[in-house]
Amino acid sequence: MTDPKISVALGPLRVSDAPDVRWDRETDVIVVGFGGAGACAALEAHEAGAEVLLVDRFDGGGATARSGGILYAGATAVQDRVGVPDSVEAMYRYLESELGDAVSPATLRRFCEGSRNDVDWLVRLGVPYSGELFSPKVPYPPASSSLFYSGNEAQFEQKTGTRASPRGHRPLGEGFTGRVFFDALKNAVERAKIPCLTHTLVSRLIIDATDAVIGVEARPIAPVDIERHRELFASVTPLKPLNPTAQDEAIDECRRLELSQQQVPVRIRARRGVILSPAVMSSTWRSCVKRSRCWG
Repeated sequence: MTDPKISVALGPLRVSDAPDVRWDRETDVIVVGFGGAGACAALEAHEAGAEVLLVDRFDGGGATARSGGILYAGATAVQDRVGVPDSVEAMYRYLESELGDAVSPATLRRFCEGSRNDVDWLVRLGVPYSGELFSPKVPYPPASSSLFYSGNEAQFEQKTGTRASPRGHRPLGEGFTGRVFFDALKNAVERAKIPCLTHTLVSRLIIDATDAVIGVEARPIAPVDIERHRELFASVTPLKPLNPTAQDEAIDECRRLELSQQQVPVRIRARRGVILSPAVMSSTWRSCVKRSRCWG
């Protein structure tokens, strides 16, 4: 495959202070990217009392909606329900052996200690972890399952004697259930009445003299071009047979369409912070607001 030029990012717009900018809109927190990470960040910020705005380049969903939807978690109520014993310490020891020094001990322990509450939170939002346990080791479990061995826990048990527990939490449903996972989050966002600007490209951050991020500049796709923009996104999917040439052509056309836009840029002020969610890993979905210093 070639390397299409798909980035829409520009260098930051630097200003002296917020009053120097002619803002088109204001909110407390701007969340860029409405996938699993962005939805969880927006909901957590909303629960903490912030006014939130989501912005997405397409219609939302991102990689989460096209994934298997697996969440790795230990010592959870889902495990309790199907009679699987587990502990934070056992989960920590296993992941420590798998990850090495890729994650700091403090971050890893925080993830392990918080995973039960994270699953409880997702259940309250409507993610259906109501399926049964699937014990055999498989890349992806059958439709009736919500818990399976998604790692190499059994080999670790043979090596160390630490109890092997299935920790792959899968939303109940047919096929890959990343869409089920995201739809529950999307419904929760809608219930919370968190607004979302779709088919809107965040092209750059706006930074003040203290290097604080105080907002974003965004470029909406013209209404007449939205359906074609949507079609191009849908044509590039891992769920179809690989066709690198066609995918590269679709990506190139999408970028040309975006570059051709004559829409007036929109400047949105964030009174308390901006969260760039596309690169946030699943282990920090919920905590990326709670544990961030970007606002509050």
